[in-house]
Order: sequence, then structure tokens, then C-alpha cells
Amino acid sequence: MPAAEGVRMERQAGVALAQLAAEVPAAVLAELLQLTPGTATRWTRDAGGDWSRYAAELARERSHQM
Repeated sequence: MPAAEGVRMERQAGVALAQLAAEVPAAVLAELLQLTPGTATRWTRDAGGDWSRYAAELARERSHQM
């Protein structure tokens, strides 16, 4: 594999990880990728993920299912 190809693949992997971090809560990201909670929280924040209301929304959804 040419060096330029390797750089392109690394960049694409970084973009994919950032997208994942924006789409899932930090706790899920930490478990999936075996990251520390602090690292997962930073990745999620840096990727623009906003999960600040996640627990409240989850609790509300579960209370409606009962």
C-alpha cells in the first residue's frame, strides 16, 4: 500500500470515529471501543455530541412503556 493510501485510510478512520462519537452516548462509546470514561466523554464533546439529556429522556421513554 502506498504511503498516501495509508494516510487517507487513517483520515477516514478518524472521521468514522468522530461520527460515531457524535451519534452515541459517551458510556456506549467507552464500552464499544474500550476507552476510559473521560476519553469517551472528550471525544463525544469534541465531536459535537449532546447527550446531556440522555438519562432523562431514557427514563421518560421507559415510564411510558410500562
